Order: sequence, then C-alpha cells, then structure tokens
Amino acid sequence: MRSLSEEFKACRKAFIALGDETRLHIITALLESECDGVRVGEITAKTNLSRPAVSHHIKILMDAGIIRMRREGTPATTITLTTTYLN
Repeated sequence: MRSLSEEFKACRKAFIALGDETRLHIITALLESECDGVRVGEITAKTNLSRPAVSHHIKILMDAGIIRMRREGTPATTITLTTTYLN
C-alpha cells in the first residue's frame, strides 16, 4: 500500500491538471491533430481562448508532465503530448 500511495502522490499534478475542462479541450486538440504536435495559434483557434489563457493552461499541463513544447525553425512553438501518462 505504501508503494501505491507514493505512485498516487507522484501523479497528483497530473490529476489536478486534468481536472479542468479547458485543459481537457487542449489535450483533445492535440490528440486530434494530424501531425506530430499543434502550434499555439491552432490551439487558440480551436478553443476560442485568448493566447495568454492558452499559455497559462499549457504551463500547467507542462508542469504536470502531460505535454511538452519544442521550437521548430521559426519562433512558433509546437505543443506535443508526452507519453508518460499515455501508457
């Protein structure tokens, strides 16, 4: 039971991050993307949120280890899901 308790505590940030409907919409947008990631502007358009609001939610998801960001060629940022919680 102690081991299970420690594993549960390790996932606490992910549970909190997934407890918000807006963040679930962001994850859905990532899962429905046809490529390896989505740009922040695309998430903004799909969720009808302001860019600062999307950035706020992305930071929470990143801190929980659910998504990651990478820069590709231009200043645009691409958001991708991590595989940590998908397995």
